[in-house]
Amino acid sequence: MPHNTQHPNPRHTNLKHPRAARIEDIITKQFSPQYLLVTDDSHLHSNHNKDALEGGTHFTLTLQSSAFKDKTRVQIHRLIMDALALEFKNGLHALKINIKDS
Repeated sequence: MPHNTQHPNPRHTNLKHPRAARIEDIITKQFSPQYLLVTDDSHLHSNHNKDALEGGTHFTLTLQSSAFKDKTRVQIHRLIMDALALEFKNGLHALKINIKDS
């Protein structure tokens, strides 16, 4: 049920793959977001990535966090990528990041 509008639960996650829950936990612990949406988009990439057939390889992350105040988009993306470094080492292939203004 992922969508681009704010969900009544500000921490809505598509939990079809265990990696989605791990991403949510990592991001929540690191950045205490006011809004967080983790969407597994792997099925959209199964034509060029055989691992995507099983899910957990391509995600969209939409979040809002006061932890990002006074940071540039590049700084925010680096913080997120650093936080998820272990996931990238273990099968996460791509992450689209959408930052909502605080």
